Formats: sequence, C-alpha cells, structure tokens
Amino acid sequence: MRSMNKFICFLFLVSAIHSHAQISPGGVGTTGLTSWFRADDLAAGNVTSWTTQFPSGAAAVSVTDGQAPYPQLEPTPTGDVSNYNRTIHFSGNSYVGNNLATVQGLGNSNPPALLTNLNANDQGTYFSSYYMPTPPSGNGHITLYNSGSTGLQCRNLGAVGRLAIGKTFVNSTNSSRDYSENNLPSIISYKGNRSNATSMKAYGKGNLLSSSVASQSSGSDGLYFGYHPGIGTSAYNGYQHEFIFFNRDLTDLEMNKVHTYLAIKYGVSLINQGGGTNGDYVATDGTVIWDASLTPTYHNDVIGIGRDDIEDLTQKQSHTFDDKFRIYIDALAISNEDNLGVFNADISYVTVGHNSASLCGSVASNTEAPSPISSRLAREYKITNTEFNQDFNVDILLEPCTPIANLDLSKIRLMVDLDGDFSDADLYSQTSGIVFSENNGRLSVSGISTTQIPMNSTRYITIGYIDESYQIIESSGPVCEGEEAWVVFEVLNVTSPVDIDYSDGTNQFTATNVSTGDTLFLSTSTNANYSFTPFPGIINCCTANNPQDYNQIINPLPTITLDPFDNTPCEGDSIELNANGTGTYSWNNGVINGTPFVINTTATYTVTAISGDGCENSLDTLIDVNENPTISLINEVNEACAGDVVAFTADGAATYEWTPLLTNGEGITVSAGTFNYQVIGTDANGCKDTLSTSLIVYPSPIADFIPDTTSGVAPMTIYFEDHSINGINYFWDFGNGNSSTFDGDETQTYDNGGVYPVTLIVENGVCTDTITKIINLESGDIYVVLPNIFTPNGDGTNDFYKITSENVVSIEGFILNRWGVEVYAFDSIDFEWNGDNVNDGVYFIKYSAEGKNGENITGHGYIHVNR
Repeated sequence: MRSMNKFICFLFLVSAIHSHAQISPGGVGTTGLTSWFRADDLAAGNVTSWTTQFPSGAAAVSVTDGQAPYPQLEPTPTGDVSNYNRTIHFSGNSYVGNNLATVQGLGNSNPPALLTNLNANDQGTYFSSYYMPTPPSGNGHITLYNSGSTGLQCRNLGAVGRLAIGKTFVNSTNSSRDYSENNLPSIISYKGNRSNATSMKAYGKGNLLSSSVASQSSGSDGLYFGYHPGIGTSAYNGYQHEFIFFNRDLTDLEMNKVHTYLAIKYGVSLINQGGGTNGDYVATDGTVIWDASLTPTYHNDVIGIGRDDIEDLTQKQSHTFDDKFRIYIDALAISNEDNLGVFNADISYVTVGHNSASLCGSVASNTEAPSPISSRLAREYKITNTEFNQDFNVDILLEPCTPIANLDLSKIRLMVDLDGDFSDADLYSQTSGIVFSENNGRLSVSGISTTQIPMNSTRYITIGYIDESYQIIESSGPVCEGEEAWVVFEVLNVTSPVDIDYSDGTNQFTATNVSTGDTLFLSTSTNANYSFTPFPGIINCCTANNPQDYNQIINPLPTITLDPFDNTPCEGDSIELNANGTGTYSWNNGVINGTPFVINTTATYTVTAISGDGCENSLDTLIDVNENPTISLINEVNEACAGDVVAFTADGAATYEWTPLLTNGEGITVSAGTFNYQVIGTDANGCKDTLSTSLIVYPSPIADFIPDTTSGVAPMTIYFEDHSINGINYFWDFGNGNSSTFDGDETQTYDNGGVYPVTLIVENGVCTDTITKIINLESGDIYVVLPNIFTPNGDGTNDFYKITSENVVSIEGFILNRWGVEVYAFDSIDFEWNGDNVNDGVYFIKYSAEGKNGENITGHGYIHVNR
C-alpha cells in the first residue's frame, strides 16, 4: 500500500511540475543556473553517476565514478545526518599515490562552463550542502571545479575549511576565505570574483566570512566531488547532499532564499552573527519565516518543516542534529519521503529554535510558571507559523535528574506563551485535544494546531508538569520568646493526606497525615532554619529538587537596664529614670524616659519596654522619698569691715556647707567688699535645705598684670609683671593647664600654639578679683579658655560669663553648682551667661569641643561668681 501511495504522490508531483514554472533552488529561477545536483534524484546504493536536476536532457551535467569502490546513496543514513533526506556517503575513502582505483569520488574532466570568477566582470555563485564528521585527514576535497583561469576549490583543512576561487600563477587573499569546521551539517557558498578585496562574498551557514589567506584553486580542469585528481591526500570522508552553480551573482535576497531552502531541507542552523537580518530564513516569495532578531536567544538548532513548490521543497519532518527535538506532520517515518503526511498549502512553514537551556526543570524555570504547574523544562522553544493551517507534532527528549518513571500523562501540560515569560502561559492538556505519549524519556506531543500556534504568528512553548507537592502558605512569622511558632501547609495534586519530612539542621522530624490547611507547631525557643524535604519533581533537574527552607525567628524579649539613680531621694529632688537596652520605653505616673522630674512622694514606678519586633517586657521600681530639713541662721550678720571676725552659724540640719567656703559657727576675718553666702544643710538622710545671706566688707583687692607680649609663635616664654593691689592670695591660671599661687611676677613657657587665657585671681580672705588676658600663639591647635570668675553686678564690666576659643567649630557643655545640679547648659562658643539664676560662689563648668581639624577635646574648670 505504501508503494502505491508513493506512486500516486509521484504522479501528482510530476503533474504539478509540468503545470507550473520550472523549479529552482530558493525559487530564484533558472536564469544562470548552470548545475543543480541533488541527492534526491539518485537511487539507493552505488553512485556511479550523478546528473543535474537542472539542466536536464542534453544540457544536463554529470559526474561519474568509473570504478569501485563507489560512493553510496543512503536514503536513511545513520543518525539521520541529512535531516531524513537522501545523501551521498563517501565512506572509508582512501586515495594514496594518485591511484584512482582506491578513491570514492565523482568527476567530469570536461564539464560545461559553470561560472567565472577571475576578472572584475566575471560572475558566479556556488552552494554546497554537506556533513563531514571528524575527518581522518586534513585535505578532504568537497568540490573542485577548474576551467582555464576560473577555479573553485572547497576543502577541509582539519579544524577549518577553505573556499578558494580563480586559478592563476599567484595566490591572493582576494580569492580565499576560511571558515570554522564544527563537524555539523553545513552550507558553504560564495558569489562574485577575485578582482579585489571585497568582490568575493563567501558564506558559512549564511554568515559572511571575513578570514582570508593567500590561496586559490589548483589542478587540472574539470568538476570533481569528493577528491582532487592530482592530490593523493585529497579524499573526502563524509556526506554530500546538494551542489548548485550559477553563472551570475545572485542578489543578497536570492542568496538568503537558497540558504533557507538548504537549511530547512538538511537541518542546518543559519548563523545570526551581527544581528539585523543575519540568520533570517526567507521563503521563495520573500516572506520571513524565521526572524532571527526576534528574541535571538532562541536562535539555536533552528529547524523547520514546510512546503515550497517552486523549489520542490516538501520537508515533512526535521530534527536537531543531536536528535533531542523533532517536528513532523502525520507520523514520524524513517525518512522524509516515507512520511505519508500532506501539506495543505504551498509556501507554508513551521520553524523552531530553542534557548539552549536544560531539558529538565530548574529552580528558575519552575518559578516562572502559572498554577498549577509545579515544574517545567528550562528549555523553551520559539515556534513561528507561516501560512501553516494544519496540525503538527513534536518529540522532546527529557533529561531529568532521574530516569523517567511513573509519568502521568494527564498531568503533562503544553505551555504556550506570547513573549517567552511563562508565568502567564496558556496550558493545554490531553483534554484540550493535545495527545501526549512517552517512550524511553522522549515525550511526543501530537495534535499541535493553530489553536496553540496561530497562523502567521510566533509563540513560545515548553513542557510543564503537575507534580504531587506541597507548600507553606501561611506562617506565624517571627514570634517573641515564649510564644508558639507555626506553619500552615497547602497540599497540591494529591487526594489523600501526606507525610512531610523536615529538619531543623540537627534533628529529623516527620509531620504525618498532612492535608491542606493543617498547622504544624514548631517546638523551638531559639532561631531555627527548617528544611522541608520536597516530593521529587519527575521532570526536574537534580538541582531543582531542593528543600523548601523556612527560617523561624524567635525574637528575644527586650532587656531593661536602669541607669544609676537615687532610690531614696529627698522631697523635691529632681531625678531621672532612664531605661535602656533594646526597645522603646514608657513609664507610668507621667514619667518620660530619660527626662528629669521632681519627686515629692513615695511611689512604685513601672517601665514597659517594647522591642522593634513588638516584643514586650516590664520592670517595677519602688522609690522611697525622704522629707527635707528646715534650716535657719543664728545671729545673722549682714555687714562687716575689712579685718573683722564674722561667724556664720546655721541650725536645723546635721551638716552644713557654706559658699564661699567657711566653717559653720566659726568666725572669719573679712576685708572690704560685698559678699553673698549660701549654706546647704544636710540631714542624716542626705536631704538638704538651702539658705542665703549677704555680707558687705570694704575695701576689695584689684587684680592686674602686664605680659611682655601677647602674641608670637610657640614655644615661647612670657614674663607676667604683677600690678595687683590689696591682694593677699594669688592664683595664676596660665591657660595651658599650669597654675601658680605665687604672689608676684611670674613667667610661663608655652610649648604649643593656641589662644591662652591667662587669669590672675587675687583675694584678701573674703573678697577676690580676677583679670584675664589673652595670649595668642600661632600653631593651629584648638583650645578653649574658661574664665574662672565674673562679676555680674551690672557695672558693665565682666557682667557676662563667656568663653574664648581658637579653631573651634562646635562646643557644648554645662555648668553645675557644687552639689552637681545643672544651672546652665550651652551649645555655642558665643554663649553669654549672666548668672541671674545663681548666687555668688564657686561653680563647676565642663565642655566638649570639636576643632576645625576634626580633633575632639574636653575640659572643665571652676567659676567664681562675685557680684
């Protein structure tokens, strides 16, 4: 019955050929077509003669092999190396010592003129389609054609092939192009002549070749396939499918059409190097049937099926050279000619390429899939339909982690997408009219129609599978110490409960009889990384069957640490409750964390800490408040003269502290001046009461000195001449950390540059006077001068306390009374303190400053407030 079908098809083909224009490769016409050799036209077995399809009859061109061994016409070569088409096999070829009896080769020593290629006006075009396995020698001749000064030599040189034209006495780089030989089905072609560097355009798989060496054709005239009659090492071992000669230069479009014809027929991937139209496949009517620039990552192993009558192309089945993908109509046969399928329309094609990814499911590809797909092939296929209005089929070799077993065809889905992002792909199952079958890991997908790949469109396909699986759909997330952690499962594509194995990195566990919505409570008091063992995906790569990880975080409760404070304060004290650790803090009783407040009654204070993770902790603190004492003065004295003995006696407390310093109840000798005194009485609990009094005594001392210089460059020794009067006690502060109590002239050596406030304090036992003068020495170092006395009495002199500095960009600090209570704070070098909130006495000042050079310094000193 098959032979009858073939006979009917042959009669139909003959009728079609006679009723339409003459067939030609690429449909470019027969004008200038001087020879078209096709293996299709030969019978199986010994090839003793090979005659052109065109021209035919008396004008036909033939090449012959006069004696055995002969090349073999193989309708079904091993590995289908000619894409299921007939091919001539030159096998085990040996040609030693120019003994023609040992070579399988076809030749004609006197062929007609096929093309010319020496001079500027010469024209010619040549195509060869062949497959050469790794050659046993490095000079296998594919084609040799010489006619006078015209020549064409296409041969293998090991890792490269060389196409050389013209035959003169001079080798030329104009006439030779080398190409890489990767031992895959190939198409080598050229057009033009060797008259200049660009007049010859040679192509390897449709890609313009640029590598050239000085060479040309050689040998005697004639046309030879498979050997060079004059070179004993020229025997070719491999397959030859088709040769085409024109005596004119084809246009670039015509070249593309012929390349497309040969590529579709013999399973050759045209090269898309350089982008643009490079690598495009074009039908005989100029329609682009494969756009290489559209998602070019899929331009790998491009093959196709199709019908194009004007070039006598009826490619019903094709496969990639590695046979991992097949496309066909009807049923796959042992050869293209044995396929009984029929194309519905002329100039109709389906072309396909892939992204070179793995033939199994990867982590990335499985992520890019719509529900309910759990795994899919990483390899994706770009398919273009051109006027193809019938079903076709594909075979895909699956290469999962483990051999295919228990494949459920009802869970397979053909995934079809518009742009190659399969997260929103359309899914087709056997209920959609698609038929799946599997044999030894090769998946057949039958019945792909225009529903999946519409006419004149491009789509992307891959294979998805619905595995039995589970996933964590909800979890407790991070919990606080002492709370329960949990996860909720969704079980997919199963009808009964499952067991789920998991580990915390140390121990193995099994959750049994798990159904969708079940909750697993995790027994952990510390952070733990759980690894849930997946159900292996049938089509997954080994790396895709990774565990599902879940990181359970157990957040600790916030710590609460209280800064030191007096928990038995006195009534009216200002205390500060400052909790710190990890979190935000809030107190009861209206207390703000870290903010001083006045306390008057005993109470329990509770602080609540909330961490950044929302965890909560609390701490209670009891503060017991003591009542303050009440003090008074006995025999208060408010006026005295210089030299008088005055006693200040306070009563009502346990101990007393006077400012200025004196002993409670003991007399002192006073000098001229006005004096303010303050006494602090402290009881047995440390609680205090304060009382102020004043004393006027006359006259007062006057502090004065004259430095011999106020500026210069350190190091420098400066002499200070004392001009003070009424002074008894002296205190020199030289501004550099040194001081003296010498009551007279002084000298001081300054080792470093800076601004040095030199202060002299003189006092007569009760009254004091202070003068400060600035010594400015150059060095660039920073300094801060703290005056230790000022007289805020409104006389316009020394009424404000100020500090001086050099090279300071920022400063901050505070002033404390002798009981450590802050009376003033500042954050500017230009501050002025009028002292209106304090009484006369000695105060402590402390600061921290930053210099222009980035240096940080701190300092402190004492301030005598004397009105």
